[in-house]
Amino acid sequence: MTEIYGLSIKIKQGSTWQTPDISIKSGGNWTSVKKAYTKSGGNWTEVYEGTRTITQYQTDGTFTLALGTGRYVNVKALGGGGGGGAGGPYGGSSPNSGAGYSGSSSIVQLKDSGGTVKQTLTVAGGAGGPSYDYGGYNGSDYEWDPRNYNTHDWGGLGESVSEGGIFVGTGGASGLQCYSCAGGSASGNGAGGGGCGDTYNNNTGYPAHAGLYGTADWVAAAGDYLSITVGARGNRGYAGEGGILGYPKYGGHGASGAVQIELI
Repeated sequence: MTEIYGLSIKIKQGSTWQTPDISIKSGGNWTSVKKAYTKSGGNWTEVYEGTRTITQYQTDGTFTLALGTGRYVNVKALGGGGGGGAGGPYGGSSPNSGAGYSGSSSIVQLKDSGGTVKQTLTVAGGAGGPSYDYGGYNGSDYEWDPRNYNTHDWGGLGESVSEGGIFVGTGGASGLQCYSCAGGSASGNGAGGGGCGDTYNNNTGYPAHAGLYGTADWVAAAGDYLSITVGARGNRGYAGEGGILGYPKYGGHGASGAVQIELI
């Protein structure tokens, strides 16, 4: 996204406030934008006219982004959502003991032309749903599904997320009341997966947490670039066949993280 704007700006890097050299790319070359002054409250203030570019990364992976000298860099990052739990194992094989896997961290690094890291922003992925029986859990910081828990047969509802006015993710649905109904997978970015439901032996699955969110502001020097890693989703928990009826149990997958880079 590109737009024309006017602003007055100073950036704090370390303990020092700096006035960035605002530039635009024209014909393959970076050129400083026009500087003007505006009077506000009796004081004249520097303002700039130039181009703002916003780039979003909403699938997991590793990316690089070139920067211009003196450009202001605003980073917003969201970790991957965790996977929903499958409930406690109840016989047979049970890889990962039914626990959902945590989402991966999203990491953005400002590097110089030689690859040396100058600044780093790391935001953790969401925790996966634990392997214990959600129906037997009394109180937590997990979000409870607004339905009847008298029989504890519903799985947990995955944690949703809305951050920075840009990243939105919906938590996976809770598993239904049936023989090992899988928890729903999260949608959007950063949300957690739902827990597995159950009607036979009440070994329902815990929900997963959403990824964490963070921001950073930097100023680029000549040759600097960004290394961007978008956190992967946490995979669902699985408890193998077991019990009298022998049904497998699955949680829901989390949603991948996201990163937005704004260059001014």
